[in-house]
Amino acid sequence: MKIRNSLSAALIVGVFTVLAPLYGPAIDARAASPQDDLDKNMKALASAYAILQQNAADPVSSEKAIYQGAIPGMLRTLDPHSNFLDPTEYQEMQRKQRAQYYGIGMLITMDGSKVVAMEPFPGSPAWRADLRRGDVITAVDGKDVTKKNSQDVADMLRGPKGTQVNVSVLREGATDPVVVTVTRAASKPAWWMPSGFVRASLT
Repeated sequence: MKIRNSLSAALIVGVFTVLAPLYGPAIDARAASPQDDLDKNMKALASAYAILQQNAADPVSSEKAIYQGAIPGMLRTLDPHSNFLDPTEYQEMQRKQRAQYYGIGMLITMDGSKVVAMEPFPGSPAWRADLRRGDVITAVDGKDVTKKNSQDVADMLRGPKGTQVNVSVLREGATDPVVVTVTRAASKPAWWMPSGFVRASLT
């Protein structure tokens, strides 16, 4: 997105203009509540977005600014291991969670650039095959996955019911990679996500 040269200066002036009456030396007769702070911050965010809209050379989508900009940016600052799903992505995740699928029955997540086993579901194929929390997945059926994300690895772990998949992991205390053979089966997670914030992929 092309932005005119004056945008940086406009943003700086605009933000200070917005923040000055909010955080300046004016004395309030009562202590600010958490809701007051939230209201001020939301006004600052809205004002910054308005300045961006006015100075951007191309139209600025509010949905893109919030769902791909503000919320993911906040999460990267507060909890870099969390991800945000927009409404469409969240509905698709719920649909998959509520349906039976043929996988190995385990949560996996990203730890930096590594795909790590987070929680095998009790009684699941992963549980019975002794995959463990903290196992770093390095290969699936002999294919290197060290450069893939957790969703890509989760897709590789799924397959027809009754088929087997070989999962290579690095395990704490083991000197060599551990290869675990897991038989895919219908699995249902024992929990439901209450919001659009998730940390893991289902396998």
